[in-house]
Amino acid sequence: LLTSLTYAFATIAWVYAGTFFSHSTAVFFVLMATYLMFSYIRKTEDCRRLLYAGLFIGYGILIEYTVFFIALTLGIYFILNKKGKNLWFFFLPICFFLLILGAYNYALYNNPFALTYVVLVSGKSVSLFSSRWIQDFRTPVYIGIFGLLIGPRRGLFFYSPVLLFSLYGYYTVYKKYKNESLFFLFSFLVHLFFYSLYFNWSAGWSYGPRFLSSVIPFVVIPLSSTLNEFIEKIFFKIGFFLLLSFSIFANALGALVDPMPPDAKIVIPLIWNLSYLIRKGRFHSILLLTTNLSPLLLFIIMYSLVLLLIAIALYFENKIM
Repeated sequence: LLTSLTYAFATIAWVYAGTFFSHSTAVFFVLMATYLMFSYIRKTEDCRRLLYAGLFIGYGILIEYTVFFIALTLGIYFILNKKGKNLWFFFLPICFFLLILGAYNYALYNNPFALTYVVLVSGKSVSLFSSRWIQDFRTPVYIGIFGLLIGPRRGLFFYSPVLLFSLYGYYTVYKKYKNESLFFLFSFLVHLFFYSLYFNWSAGWSYGPRFLSSVIPFVVIPLSSTLNEFIEKIFFKIGFFLLLSFSIFANALGALVDPMPPDAKIVIPLIWNLSYLIRKGRFHSILLLTTNLSPLLLFIIMYSLVLLLIAIALYFENKIM
């Protein structure tokens, strides 16, 4: 429960749940496919689970192209466990959705590999495999990695420092579920390196590491293993609650104030949104339509309610354990 609430309120999942970006929808299909694949491997070898996993991840690719990387890592995970047996049940529906995507692109751009995002960025029908598109991956990798992990503009651990506890969780998960932990880690690293090289790694007008949205659940899940081991230790509980409180505060600013602050090297979205909230009373929420409260007061109330919810969850976690 505590891990789920951490994902819901202490990561950018909260920020983009209220926008028209496709990330939240893509995450749903990715997690469903992952669950079905894991249940096939660990519980029952029902081929229908593989077929459904392929359907979910295939549809996820239509929503967000880089979900294809997760489909590949799921395939590798399957091979490591089952040596490729019945793998076609998983990849058949994926191929079906790729054919639909290719036909759609051909109808629009006369090229099955001219993805809409590529066309929007380049301004013309450019093939996914053309040198023009490949040249867009020109950012020094260390700049992109720093920016996406710890930089103040888009850093995952800057906006969600509570996820630092997941690093130990990877280790404990690896001891019990080696292949699953490698799947989580590899899926995250593939996305991280891919976007670190991209010229627009900061994802334009956005809040936090938007391009990593699809794989943030794979960073949150190992957190549960850390919590299971240390949740009863008082110093861990204090440190966890402090980092969790800041993470919720940082992402509440994105979710409630402005999920799309300006994209500029001198702009730190967290500071930008906080200053707007204090100085101009800017608030991005439908709640303003139903209340006469000031935006700052409403923000404080909502932030306090989330902290109360977390405290209740922490209390029941201790009771159960």
